[in-house]
Order: sequence, then C-alpha cells, then structure tokens
Amino acid sequence: MPINIRRATVADLITMQHTNLTNLPENYTFKFYLYHLLTWPHISFVATTIDPVDSSDNLLFVNGEPASENILKEKINKIAKENPLFKPENNDQLLELINANAKMDSQYINKNEKIVGYVLAKLNDDEEPNPDSDINPAQTGHVTSLSVMRTYRKLGIAEKLMLQSLKALRDTHNAKDVILHVRESNGAAFHLYKNKLDFEILTVEKGYYMDKEDAYKMKKDLSAYDSEDEDFEDNLLI
Repeated sequence: MPINIRRATVADLITMQHTNLTNLPENYTFKFYLYHLLTWPHISFVATTIDPVDSSDNLLFVNGEPASENILKEKINKIAKENPLFKPENNDQLLELINANAKMDSQYINKNEKIVGYVLAKLNDDEEPNPDSDINPAQTGHVTSLSVMRTYRKLGIAEKLMLQSLKALRDTHNAKDVILHVRESNGAAFHLYKNKLDFEILTVEKGYYMDKEDAYKMKKDLSAYDSEDEDFEDNLLI
C-alpha cells in the first residue's frame, strides 16, 4: 500500500479538518486551517493513498469523475450543516479558491486519492520578540497540528510528514528553528518528537490545553538541514 506525502492544497482542508476532529481533542475552525494555507502555502503536507473503493472524502471528484460546480456547492453546504467548526465566511468565495487550487495543483490531486494524515504548520506569528529568549518569532516555525488516521499508524507516516514540513520551513522560509506543544500524556507523539526528530524540551506549560492538561513546549534547531544533499519533495512515496 503506497503512501504519498504531498503539499496540502485548499481542496484538502475539509478532509484535514475531518481527520483532526476524528483523532484529536485539539480542534480548530476551518478559517484557522485556511489562514495557514493561504499565508504559508508550502509548509503543510498531507499523506494520501489510492483507494478506488473509498475516496468519498475527495472533494474534487465523484465516482472518479471531476465534481461539477453544483455538486461542489452541495458538498460544501452539507459539510457546513454537519460540522459546527466549518464556518467559512463565504461559501462561494471558498468554492472559487478550491477551483483555483484544483487547476493550479492538478498534478498533485488524484481522483481515487484518500487523505490519511496531515501536518499543519506556520511561522510563529503570534509571539512578540522576547529579549530574554533565544527564539526569534520571525524565523521560527510552529507545528500547529499533526494527525494520522488510526488504521494507518505505525507505518512511519507521522515522521515523514514532519520531516517534509521541517525541511520546507528551512528551504522556503529560512526558519532557524521550530517549536510545538504536545500533551504530557501523549507518549507516542512525545517519543516521535524527542527520540526520532531530536526535539528538546524547553519548558512545561501548565494547563496549556482546554481541559487543563499540561504541555511540553519543544524546540528543534533546523540548521542541520543545510548540510543535507536533498531538498524536500512535493511528492514523496513511502
């Protein structure tokens, strides 16, 4: 079962949000995802597989054929009714964005494609420079969310998604480092970040999450990617 890691597009955001709602307690509005992708379009990625039987979450196709504009509108309206966090300000404007991305990124999107994981990243634009800190927000990436569907875990997908995003942060934005937060109880994610990806613990932030669980704030230096021979790939088969 080949898995493809490719750059995320606007057409993927609805499925990315669904994956998040299915797997994680930290959920975000659709506008938050859209903000990431429109502002930093090259650093978020999805993991996909080809599934001719079940590609129902593919927004752009119906039964292997390109969806018409009316069908796209119906899909978007249906999702808006079912998902309280899906509240684009203007459905028609979203449709235009999806169509524009579909034309621009047609080489990425397969008609039988099924998204099984994602990583959502940005530059750290929500912090002011702190003279007592060695973190410069303007040159610091931030991994907002990482998720893989349960039936596709333990295949190395999460690590590959992270590596693509970290390399893209360095290559496209010259990010010096990257930070993220992880629940203290999430042993699998902590193991990935600390033992496989070499993140270090900066601090423990008490009551960071909505349910008041503490979070490890972790950081990774991205300068090591300067010595690598290969840049990140937009399409990576694993």
